[in-house]
Amino acid sequence: MTFKEKPEELDKYRHIIIVTLDYLIENYTGFLVFDDYDAGKEYYLQEKNQVEKYYEQRRLDRIKSKLAKLTQNLYFRRDINYQNHIKEQTGYSIDLYDDLHLKINQIIQKGKISDADEFRDVHFMNQIREKEANKSFDTNHLNDLIDKYKEDIFSQTGHFRIDFQKELTEDDVVEKKIFMVNNKQLTEEAYDKLRKDQGLLYKVNSPNRKNWIELQSNGKNECALTYIVIGVDGGSGSIYCVKGENLPIKAYWIDDSTILIETKKYETLNRYQKVSTKNTVINIKYIDN
Repeated sequence: MTFKEKPEELDKYRHIIIVTLDYLIENYTGFLVFDDYDAGKEYYLQEKNQVEKYYEQRRLDRIKSKLAKLTQNLYFRRDINYQNHIKEQTGYSIDLYDDLHLKINQIIQKGKISDADEFRDVHFMNQIREKEANKSFDTNHLNDLIDKYKEDIFSQTGHFRIDFQKELTEDDVVEKKIFMVNNKQLTEEAYDKLRKDQGLLYKVNSPNRKNWIELQSNGKNECALTYIVIGVDGGSGSIYCVKGENLPIKAYWIDDSTILIETKKYETLNRYQKVSTKNTVINIKYIDN
């Protein structure tokens, strides 16, 4: 790149990345908000400030690097609207799937999937194509390649993928869920024991069983914390955290949208009054004994 070309490139990539960050704020924040604090939105706003600093410093390399990281997340989310949005807002074309298209075309020309990496690529592309309103080619061909690979693997190993361990009972075959922890399979009982060993004191589901709260404790002495974590459709996070080990804090669901926490006047690190997602608002009430 020549010196004269660099300012044009700098303006181009600044425009693309600012529009990208606005797109992420619009479409990928608000999933988990504590009171008025949205960690995702704060992160993207900080990224915008950093981009402006890079722009002032004329650091095209860093702007490109940051854009690559941001678009990688969109790639794995299979966001097929992003590219059209960039074209409409900036006039520039961007294709997240250039390399993937090349790999898929090579597999199609070969007429078969040869290994697990190629299977993941074809399966990934198939998911992208199924989301498109106007498919660029018939996904039936990709499905045929996937089915053939599964048949080949099954004939060699007797199974393709194990998600559940089946156990025979006197009356029926029941499926027992397997949890993966550090690439090891654990039964539900072993997983529950591991969670308790790691500091889980108890867990309570909401009346509709869509959400949950957990009381946890970790650390020792002056580093010990006791805290309550909530799990909702937008994710999970701490709603109340105090210093101290295994403190006698109690948490209940009054109803599907209200939590009651009974506590004392401990040294507090966070104490939220409300958790919001795209679909849910949960209020948190406190009783300080």
